[in-house]
Amino acid sequence: MGNAIPTKSREQVKDRDDGQCVRCGVSGSEWSHRRPRAVSGGHFQHCPCNGLWLCSTCHQWCHAHPVQARETGFFVSSHEDAPYAIPVKTFYGWHTFDCDGSFHHHTQENQP
Repeated sequence: MGNAIPTKSREQVKDRDDGQCVRCGVSGSEWSHRRPRAVSGGHFQHCPCNGLWLCSTCHQWCHAHPVQARETGFFVSSHEDAPYAIPVKTFYGWHTFDCDGSFHHHTQENQP
């Protein structure tokens, strides 16, 4: 594809997620876009808040189960301008991911 993920963004997401798949906890190997990659305008498509580090099995699961992936924050609507505001159900709890490559834990009472 002609729209490669910038190295800095890829490294921020991999470092933030400690090289682990955020869905199952095994060693990750792939960037996954939360908002569709084809969405242009609005929030930067390769921003760390729009990326997750996944293993290939979980990345394939997201694409095979889009409804469940959206319910758990792995996918975000193409109409959502703020992927950083949508929590993700990771293997270590619910989190939001910021544009600077950091994350915030969410407690049970502030889940979607």
